[in-house]
Amino acid sequence: MSNWDQVRLLAQEFRAQVSALAGGPLTAARDLLFSAEQLTGIRRKGYRKGHPLLRGSLARLERNTIIFDNSVEAWLALYYQAHEYAHVKLGHGPRECRDADIDYEVTEDKLPLGVHRVEGYGPNEKTECEANVFAREFLLPCNVLTQWFVKDGLDAKEISTRVGVSIEMVCHQLARALLTPEIRVVDSTEVSEPDFRLDDSQRRAAEAAKGPLLITAGPGTGKTRTLAARVIHLLKFGISPSSILILTFSNKAAAELRERVKLVLPDQAQKIRVETFHSFGLDLLRKYGAHIGLPPKPIIIDPVDAMFLLEESLPELGLDHYEKLSEPTIYLNDILRAISRAKDEYADPVRYEALAEDMRTRATTTDDLIAAEKALEVSRVYRFYQEQLIQKGMLDFGDLLCQSITLLRNNPGVLAEVRETYLHVLVDEYQDVNRASGLLLKEIVGDGEGLWAVGDVRQSIHRWRGATTENILKFSSDFPKAKPTLTLEVNYRSQPVIVDVFSGLAPNMSVTHGEPFTPWKKNRANTSGTLKYEIGSNAQVEAIGIANEIKDNYRSGIPYRNQAVICRSHTSLARIARDLEEQNIPILYLGDFFERPEVRDMLSLLSLASDSGGSGLLRIGCFPEYNIPLADVLALRKRATEEKQPFPRALGLASEIDEISRHGKEALALLKEHLEGLSYGRSGWHTLTRYLFVRSKYLTALLSDASVAAQQRRLALSIDSICAWPSRKKPKEGYGSKEGLTSIHSPLGGLWR
Repeated sequence: MSNWDQVRLLAQEFRAQVSALAGGPLTAARDLLFSAEQLTGIRRKGYRKGHPLLRGSLARLERNTIIFDNSVEAWLALYYQAHEYAHVKLGHGPRECRDADIDYEVTEDKLPLGVHRVEGYGPNEKTECEANVFAREFLLPCNVLTQWFVKDGLDAKEISTRVGVSIEMVCHQLARALLTPEIRVVDSTEVSEPDFRLDDSQRRAAEAAKGPLLITAGPGTGKTRTLAARVIHLLKFGISPSSILILTFSNKAAAELRERVKLVLPDQAQKIRVETFHSFGLDLLRKYGAHIGLPPKPIIIDPVDAMFLLEESLPELGLDHYEKLSEPTIYLNDILRAISRAKDEYADPVRYEALAEDMRTRATTTDDLIAAEKALEVSRVYRFYQEQLIQKGMLDFGDLLCQSITLLRNNPGVLAEVRETYLHVLVDEYQDVNRASGLLLKEIVGDGEGLWAVGDVRQSIHRWRGATTENILKFSSDFPKAKPTLTLEVNYRSQPVIVDVFSGLAPNMSVTHGEPFTPWKKNRANTSGTLKYEIGSNAQVEAIGIANEIKDNYRSGIPYRNQAVICRSHTSLARIARDLEEQNIPILYLGDFFERPEVRDMLSLLSLASDSGGSGLLRIGCFPEYNIPLADVLALRKRATEEKQPFPRALGLASEIDEISRHGKEALALLKEHLEGLSYGRSGWHTLTRYLFVRSKYLTALLSDASVAAQQRRLALSIDSICAWPSRKKPKEGYGSKEGLTSIHSPLGGLWR
């Protein structure tokens, strides 16, 4: 069970307790909070904004009183109070919560666009996010919302009135309640206490006197446990937790490390900084960027924004080799990928141009010369692109590392301050970071006495996004004072048959460049697990073999949700998913997301609401709720074109057109009613949620269908809602395997690509 599901369950339990005290189920937010006050003994007192007791906050807990701003809307003041009760029930202790902390629509994971692709939740943000999730679930529990919407037939507006909270908050919760998997309550027998005992090799690594030290840790050898033990060891010897910096390669990895450290050191975890290399770079540039001419809050652009930036300047790029008149933007993505790879290696436009010139000098064939000319063309675009970023006060993801390196190299005072702040730097998954990350690390740690890094060249699988084994292979040259590499020697994850096979393959892996491999000691006993290598003579035989294996596993007691099929490409995924469905095996595979019918439905809806041409009407007219004949749709579009009436306003013309059938007129009138006020000037999120949860019956059949296919359709709609999320908000969390489903995914793309 995820941390967020645990928070929701605690909120539902608290709601049950306050309802029991009141003698029966409570519905209104005001009644719930009154009963919460009786149950906890924590009083509530409201003051006008600016009152000294608020101390500039929206809500705070002082002794046994919740002090809150009551100058806002009544429902929002109630939410402030619920937020503070959440802190109490979650054991967060007294907090002063300000505007950035209390958000009734905040979600668990951030949409990976723009700055949110870099920033994860820091300790304080995560604490406040937990309180927001708890408060929302306390006031609008998903199980109750499902009952009201599906069984009682209440729409979001009616639920909003019943509870006394905003319709926006209701829509947010309905999206989770109706479209995402229910919380799976884990049996207590399935949960084991975290084991922090160390074997000899882990202890040597965790308790090493000083660095620079590289730990070789293969999969399943307990590297995260060892890293947590390293933190404990440092604190035991009086190291301040605020002087410890833990760096890793992804937001997900950083979040997992925070959770692990929190389990071991609940009182000190918030003072230990856990970051990705990119988020640490972003913080450096926000704090010290003025030294290199950056604005205080530089704009972070994602690849789509970068594409638009170049597309707007196409005439100025002077493309030749990368010009295609029939499709001028076709090569821009390739050019941006080349620029990104250059930044992975800390190569600025000047360095890139020099390398391209060297290519041209060394060219001996026509093909070599053309390749060099193409590289020079990219270098010119790179120079232009970087100049544009500087002029506009923007940074792309590569800049977060490259500009940070430049900042530290050119500003001794900033460099000294950073090194004095972080005396101990621990690096996780060092094989999964690019060379620029390694160079940034060199600047942060200096001679590396406080450096402790863990990685394994044999696990370097992220080459496609710039990760390189070079950092590990050059560790001793990057840090001349490096101590002898230590190795974690025991494999705790895999059965002996897997360990034996890997031990045979590992010494022959070319990626190691001759680095020796120490065979692991085996911790697990032999059970029924086996390793099979089978070859199918054709795709059909392969599919039957996979299906039979899954069925055999299921019959032997392995649930579908605990099985996964991993493929190299999405083409293979789609084929195998289709074959498994034909074999009646429940699977979770969303396929090409934008080709899914329910997603195309919602895109058509948004198109009709915002595109004056009305192209979305052709698909929407086929919704069972409307079932508009094609002839009627064509007649309406013809009249709208003749009278130059934009959609969706043109839907009102239907009643005047004799060629449209009676049923068509009634259906088009209903559609006009459903879209009233949802068109221009509204966000995609507002349009979709009001359509799905207030006005239409689109979800009716889908919610009554318990099939696996229906579950996947609901999940796709949930993700589609994320894509329409307003820019001022954060997205809902992602979803993995659902109960009763076999997850099918690619190691490169997960479930979403």
